Amino acid sequence: FESCIARCFKQDIISSGVIKSDTYAAGNFTGDPLVEAMLSLTSFQNNDLTAQACALMLRHMSQRSRVMNDLQMVQVLVFPAAVKVYDETEFAIKRLISLRKHISRDEPAAYEEATSLLKRLTGYVTVSPQFTAEFVEKHQRIMLNRELDEPVVDMLQLNLERDTSRRDALTDQGERDADPPVIPARRDLFQVCYDFLKMLCKGNPQAQKRLFPLIEIFSEHVGIEKLNVADTICEIVRDNARLISQVPEALMRHFMTAIHTWGRKARWLRFFEVFLEIGGIPFRRNQDLILRLVMEDWDALP
Repeated sequence: FESCIARCFKQDIISSGVIKSDTYAAGNFTGDPLVEAMLSLTSFQNNDLTAQACALMLRHMSQRSRVMNDLQMVQVLVFPAAVKVYDETEFAIKRLISLRKHISRDEPAAYEEATSLLKRLTGYVTVSPQFTAEFVEKHQRIMLNRELDEPVVDMLQLNLERDTSRRDALTDQGERDADPPVIPARRDLFQVCYDFLKMLCKGNPQAQKRLFPLIEIFSEHVGIEKLNVADTICEIVRDNARLISQVPEALMRHFMTAIHTWGRKARWLRFFEVFLEIGGIPFRRNQDLILRLVMEDWDALP
């Protein structure tokens, strides 16, 4: 017994003689030492031990996929242009966070700086002679990895009051126009924010997924004069079957109400087109939903 104890401090009794991979290979239930050990622990008819063993085994089995997902998020900045976009993104995040309180006090200089920053960043995610689609995709990833969308969305949380007096004064529905904003400068900044978000998620499923939970919040700005929110919402779900299938009926009904209130605007009609088909293939669920909403309000629609 004493010699056995002595050898315990000189011999590796935990890992095998040949070091194996510490990640689970799919289907390798018998060749993975950790899986075998955890399965053995489940045979002792102890609920707590079995639960802990299963939890550790599942964590081990999912380790490879987790690592692969994390590696997909890693972005190595090789080109000087990418480093420049990264640095500008970092600077923009800090400035937008700082400028928000000044914009809430309607300081003209803050509006001007925020607008300039966002227009410059929008240029990086817009296909142009200067930036090909490949570079735009890289720029989108840099901005998403640094979560630039968060201070932009936070800016859109500021109150944008609308003046409904013009709408209320008109009796002829066909003559109605969108509501003018009480603070035009804030409306103009919001438009720049929406333009940036539209280009950020254009053809980018990661950005679409991140912004999708916010579309109902964005829709609250529909009907404000010279503020195009519909095109941004369209880009968030465009050609994304998973997201389009999750669009709530309340959002569709909200735009039907907008058409009823302010008339048939081209961008609002384009909004419905995005939900009717995916890659040229009709999407039956949304077709039925939109048709039902149209028939419900048929007499009220202009």
